[in-house]
Amino acid sequence: MIGARTRGPMALAALLALGVNIFLFALLPGMRTAPRRSEDTLRLRPVTMVRLQEMTPPPPPEAVKEPEKQDKPVKPRLDLPIDPTPVHTSAAPTLKVGPGLPELDTTAFNPGPVDMVFGESQLDKPPMPTHKVAPIYPFRAKRLGISGSVTVKFLVEKDGSVREMEIVGSTPPGVFDRAVIDAVGRWTFNPGEITGDKVRVRVTKIIHFNLQS
Repeated sequence: MIGARTRGPMALAALLALGVNIFLFALLPGMRTAPRRSEDTLRLRPVTMVRLQEMTPPPPPEAVKEPEKQDKPVKPRLDLPIDPTPVHTSAAPTLKVGPGLPELDTTAFNPGPVDMVFGESQLDKPPMPTHKVAPIYPFRAKRLGISGSVTVKFLVEKDGSVREMEIVGSTPPGVFDRAVIDAVGRWTFNPGEITGDKVRVRVTKIIHFNLQS
């Protein structure tokens, strides 16, 4: 009985092992890999070539030149022998000065203030008229009843005469100018003075023309 019981499990194990072996042998044909084609064996993967550039080492730093040593200046010798013998020199010649030259009269080159022309506000004494002629009223302006005024500028000389007459303004223009020039040209003055000297003076006068006066 005991021998029959032990044979049963052993037979079962043997059958199980046989079944596993048969199953493995059945799987072997499917596990084989297909042979590669000749095309696949000849196909190569591309290879990227990288060219490495050689690195040149940097040049060595230049050596710092040391400044050249300059020779020290030679100091002059002060211990040279000195000859104590005095040196006699001849006296310098004296120049004889002759009589002095006559002084030049420079008054002709330095004109005084009397030769200048002054304004009335610069004078100590203004020119005063000694003879004054009234201008003649133009006939045409009188007939038309025209009134106006003339501003005249003139120069009173040192002798009191009148020179360089100039009309600087007139209203109405050109109506009374000729009459003023004819009249003022015959005026005379006591000349203006500065510190007692007679001088030339520029004078400005306004002459009015009015029929009612």
